[in-house]
Amino acid sequence: MLAAVKSLLYLGTILLVGAGVFAHFVGPGLISGASAVRRGSLGLGVLLGAVTLLVASSLDIALTIRTTLGFLDTELVSEYIRFTRHGRAITIRIGLILIVAILSLSGRSHPKFWVHTATKAIFVAAGVALLATFSWTSHAVVMQGQVPMVADLIHFGAAAAWGGSMLYLATLPYWRTRNPELIASVERHSKLGLVSVVGLFATGVYAGLLHIWSPTVLTNSPYGHTLIIKVIFVLLTVSVAAVNRLWFAPRFRDEQRSGSPGLTRRFGILVRTEAVLLTAILITTGTLTTSPLPHP
Repeated sequence: MLAAVKSLLYLGTILLVGAGVFAHFVGPGLISGASAVRRGSLGLGVLLGAVTLLVASSLDIALTIRTTLGFLDTELVSEYIRFTRHGRAITIRIGLILIVAILSLSGRSHPKFWVHTATKAIFVAAGVALLATFSWTSHAVVMQGQVPMVADLIHFGAAAAWGGSMLYLATLPYWRTRNPELIASVERHSKLGLVSVVGLFATGVYAGLLHIWSPTVLTNSPYGHTLIIKVIFVLLTVSVAAVNRLWFAPRFRDEQRSGSPGLTRRFGILVRTEAVLLTAILITTGTLTTSPLPHP
C-alpha cells in the first residue's frame, strides 16, 4: 500500500511540475496559441497533479504512522507533522503545491519581458523546493553529507522535467495536423531530454553505488531486484527516446514543413509509448523507495 502511495506522489509531482516545464520552456508557443480545449487539458493536468499530491501526502503520513506504531492515532498526527522531518517536509510541500500550480498555469507569454522572466524564475525556484521535500526524506538521508541528497534532487528533477513535459507533449491533441509550433516544441523537448538523460545516468549510477556495492547485494536483496526492474524500464525508455531523436525527429520536421501528417501521427504514437514507459518507471520507483536498504 505504501509503495502505491509513493507512486502516486511521484505521478502527482511530474503532472504538476511537468505542466509548468511544458508551458514555460517546452511548448510556450503551443500554449499561447492554443484553443480553450487544449488550455483546459493543461489545467486539468495541473489540477489532477495537485489533488493527487495532496491526497497521497495525507495518506503517506497516515500509513507511515500506522506502519511504525501498528495503529493510527489521530492525536499523534499533529505531533508527527510538527516534530518529524517527514511531517515538516509535507507541510512545506502543501504550501508549495498551490504556488507551483498557479505558476504552471501562467505559462503564456506576458507582454512585459521582465514579468515573464520573473514568473519562470519563481516557478523554477518553487518547483525545485517542491522536489526537495522528497529528497529531504528519501533514502539519501541515511547517507552522510549533503551530496547524496543533492544527487537525489537532481535525479528527481531531471525525471520530472523531462518525463512530466513529455506527458503533456504526448497526450495533448497536437499530433493530427500541421503545426509549426509543434516542431519547435519537439526540438526543445529533445534537448531537454538529452540533458536529463545525462543527469539521470550520472546520479543514478552514483545512488546505485551508494547502496549496491557488490553483485551479490544486487541479486539477493529486494532493493536490488526492484532496481534491476527500474533499470530495464529506464533503458527501454531511453531506447525509444533515442529512436525518436535520431530517426523520427528529423523526418518529422521535414514532413511538417511539407504538410503531410502521416509520419507525424506515428511519431506521436512513439512519444506516447515513452509516456507509458515513464508510468512504469514511476510505479517501480514507488516500490524502490519503500524497499529496505541492503545495508545497516
